[in-house]
Amino acid sequence: MHSPKLIDVKVDYCYEVSESFFKIGFTVGDFASRPGQFVNILCNNVFLRRPFSIHSVYSEGIEILYKKVGPGTEFLSRLKNGDVVNILGPCGRGFSREEGNLIVVAGGIGIAPLFGLIEILENPKILYGAKTKDELLCIDRLKEYEPVISTDDGSYGKKGNITDFLDDFITESAYIYACGPRPMLEVVVRIAKERNVKGQVSVEGMIGCGVGACLGCAYKTREGYKRICKDGPVFHIDELL
Repeated sequence: MHSPKLIDVKVDYCYEVSESFFKIGFTVGDFASRPGQFVNILCNNVFLRRPFSIHSVYSEGIEILYKKVGPGTEFLSRLKNGDVVNILGPCGRGFSREEGNLIVVAGGIGIAPLFGLIEILENPKILYGAKTKDELLCIDRLKEYEPVISTDDGSYGKKGNITDFLDDFITESAYIYACGPRPMLEVVVRIAKERNVKGQVSVEGMIGCGVGACLGCAYKTREGYKRICKDGPVFHIDELL
């Protein structure tokens, strides 16, 4: 895994994909990243950098998919083509490719770090859920995978939490990838352990430095506390409590 580097990057585009959700692309040049890693972006109106999962990569660039929720993301949403920002990355441990009956479970904005992974997996089964139809993202791009879609209120797809349908797809050779709200991940981990299947999950937390120095993102695991920004954000299911 390469050490993250500080670089100034140019904004290629920034636009709203649905209410409060945005995509922004940066020209980064030689920037070897893997699905599940993130960048720590210096937003000029806040003190600490803000971490964002790498959503996808393109020629000489990376794309971030994010929800506008505070001053940092508000700053990003106002950037224009040609603006320059400073990023640290790629940071953290990403996903590793495995074989078997591959199941990808995403909740809401948790689809962001999983999309690049989906594109390199062989015949993955996609389970994607959100609270409402308005919080489902990338649906058109996911259609080729014939995903199982659910919403808590039944406004799109099946009604219920996406984890309600996970058990139906688990086989002896199943391997699970997941990212989403912590309650969803806790259910995924519980089901995986009950069915004795392996997997990887990407967790969220308050990240400060992005390189494991400040210990602000300590996360309790079976082996004690680990740093989300350095030891994660992707953890193997058998590492988690």
